[in-house]
Amino acid sequence: MKLRKIEKIMLPPDPYEPGKGFSVRGFLPQDSLEERTSPFYLLDYSEKKYLPPAEEKREVGEHPHRGLECLTLLYEGKVKHCDSFGNTEILNSGDSIFLSSGSGITHNIIQSEDFVNQGGFFQMVQMWIALPQEYKMIAPSYQVLRKAETPVVYLENKMGKVEILAGEFQNKKGDFTSSASIEMYNVYLEKNGQTKLSFPEKYNTGLLVLEGSLKINHEKEIPKSHFVLFENEGTDIEFEAPENTVFLIFSGKPLNEPVIAHGPFLMNSMSEIIKAYDDYNEGLFGKIENCDG
Repeated sequence: MKLRKIEKIMLPPDPYEPGKGFSVRGFLPQDSLEERTSPFYLLDYSEKKYLPPAEEKREVGEHPHRGLECLTLLYEGKVKHCDSFGNTEILNSGDSIFLSSGSGITHNIIQSEDFVNQGGFFQMVQMWIALPQEYKMIAPSYQVLRKAETPVVYLENKMGKVEILAGEFQNKKGDFTSSASIEMYNVYLEKNGQTKLSFPEKYNTGLLVLEGSLKINHEKEIPKSHFVLFENEGTDIEFEAPENTVFLIFSGKPLNEPVIAHGPFLMNSMSEIIKAYDDYNEGLFGKIENCDG
């Protein structure tokens, strides 16, 4: 067994608003790390925070995608997903949605009207995963994973649990299927709880501490709202929680191909980016007819 060492620890970046009323910390992208985080391109995190009642709905805003998979993990709150194919989904605390934009789709994420009116705690992660070149123009699709249906492994001695979003842990498989080769888990550790996770060598691997703090490989202790990028040598990572802790960990096979990003598109060349804008402006991605909360 060879442990993976920590390559980089990222402090929480200053928050920004990608839409009306959504405040997030953008850990990715970082130009110097794009090859080290491939196929994961974007990571935005809305920290757990109480939002008071408001008169206006909070929303990311209608926008298109091509060439990527967009993952929304809702830990606290209530939101609605709408897209230009007529799909609508209400996500409650613990639910998640995995949208493959493929050749092109327009979507929006808004906080539900009852949540905005009543207020409450809100916590959410959004990620972009670059589609491999051969899958850039597949038909759009999406998958919803409800909290109650998420595959779970309970750790021995009541040390916590592992929710499997994608990949396999202790012979249980996650429900999300990606065109990229990825694994992704929510890990909940009780105080002094321990576990070990293993990933294929050379896969790019990172984690985000959502609650509490986390000791990694019996050495470094990582505070809440910090991101960790691991080296690619070795397979195993050992975790211990000095307090009740929640973290999201993900690992993926690097694409080893050009990724050109512009606005909401992830393609392999600038000409493909221009084509995506042309197709969107010509209405080929469709429009969202109604997305009231």
